[in-house]
Amino acid sequence: INNVSPQVLVAIAGATDIKDLKSIGAIETISALTIIKAADIAVKASNVQLIEVRIAKGLGGKGFLIMTGEISSVKSAIKSCENELAKLGEITSTSIIASPHKSLLEKIVM
Repeated sequence: INNVSPQVLVAIAGATDIKDLKSIGAIETISALTIIKAADIAVKASNVQLIEVRIAKGLGGKGFLIMTGEISSVKSAIKSCENELAKLGEITSTSIIASPHKSLLEKIVM
């Protein structure tokens, strides 16, 4: 993957500092490589902030990412990932929570 966004690397390391939880978007893939691609596509396609990118460890080779931003930005980021990665068939699920409770952030970031 050429020119990966620095935000992806920070999210993989689990070092993202989220101050304001807006809408939440999540993507799950069947491979570690695809989740890195999805994270890169999401941050480059829309104004979202990655909360976490989790790769393979304990997930049987799968990966997932969690992002936050305005609802329109989260929807746009997920749609961009689906459009770009559809030919691979490796996205297993996506989900959006439009108005998460503020205490949810402490539960998803450990």
